[in-house]
Amino acid sequence: MNKQNQNGSALVILIIILIVAIIAALGFVLWQNFITEDNTSVQDTSKNSNQDELVIKSKTAQIDSTFPANLSWTYPENWSIKSEGSGPKQPSDTTTQKITLTSPNGKYEVIYYVGINGGLGGTCEPGGDALKLVQRTAVPNFNKALFMETIAEASDGFRYNSGLFKNNEDIQNVKEGDSYCKTYLRNVIPLTEDGNMVILAAEINIKQLDSFDQHGPTEVYPKEISTIENTFADSEYKDAVKILLSTTSN
Repeated sequence: MNKQNQNGSALVILIIILIVAIIAALGFVLWQNFITEDNTSVQDTSKNSNQDELVIKSKTAQIDSTFPANLSWTYPENWSIKSEGSGPKQPSDTTTQKITLTSPNGKYEVIYYVGINGGLGGTCEPGGDALKLVQRTAVPNFNKALFMETIAEASDGFRYNSGLFKNNEDIQNVKEGDSYCKTYLRNVIPLTEDGNMVILAAEINIKQLDSFDQHGPTEVYPKEISTIENTFADSEYKDAVKILLSTTSN
């Protein structure tokens, strides 16, 4: 009887040892899988960081050095850039230069347009186009200018306009409800003391608001203000704003 009890006890002990061994083996496998998954997660994060570094790379561009004042800015390296016209060869030359930067998907343009020794004029009839949105932002390295976005309600839709404007009381005091005419030609910014060299425009163009007919490009006035406002959340539109905010002159 004692011998049978001893054999039974030995069998129980053997079974317990086998169970412990199996649990230990399973635990080791699970621990190895956890380590592998953790290492994979760290590597993926590193890849994302490298991609972010590529996104923020930028280039610097400027108008021709023959102009008496400099105008420069930074832009993402994946934007294209095209220049038309040139700086003056002689101080008395009348000339203009237009530089267009285009976003990767072609939806937005940032246009710099400068001129020297030329006249400028025009009229705006106050009335119909009332401003429904006015947003202003300081330009850190160019205190002659403010960046301003406006949307005005016209008889046939909503008119969008944004860019650098002359930093003075007229622009600082523009408010919603004012006539669009309060901003007319206020985007002309003198770059020299004598006023002979000016920024004719430094602005954002939303390509979906362009239309073309037999006479050339015309502006489209959307029927809903949200058509314009929704573009403000687009990452490439935000890049366009950053380009203008990076503008500097000396």
